[in-house]
Amino acid sequence: MDNQISRDTNDYLPNRKLRQGRVTFSRQGKVLICNAYGPFNDELIEALAVTEFGMIADMSAHGKWGDIIEFHDSAHASPFVLESFQYFLQILAKQNLVSSATAIIAAPNLDDMEEMKPRLIAAYLSNGLTVQVFEEFDEAMDWVAQQLDA
Repeated sequence: MDNQISRDTNDYLPNRKLRQGRVTFSRQGKVLICNAYGPFNDELIEALAVTEFGMIADMSAHGKWGDIIEFHDSAHASPFVLESFQYFLQILAKQNLVSSATAIIAAPNLDDMEEMKPRLIAAYLSNGLTVQVFEEFDEAMDWVAQQLDA
């Protein structure tokens, strides 16, 4: 798998002026690194799905993979964003295009993270996915690596 490929929701032009939030994607071996800059609004979900799907499909075609989602600025998202994200995970799960392990990096003082953390975890668990929350990137990477080696 190519470690140089990266994507950015800002590259998706439709609804760009209305969109709040941004997610960048890059690879480190078998790990998809997602940097999420909030707050997030409804228009971001379409950009997220379109931008991320190709990377997910490619990584899934090469076997087990994991992902790390690190939040920056704010974790705030509307209820619709969370419902849409959960539905996106459901579609990926039905197509067997989900990671073997997802680590969420939740800095303790990040805006709205304490409120969003259980909702994010629920979105993953409701689709039968493995998820864990960490405060530091290195801890998250170590855990994902262990899950991929298991």
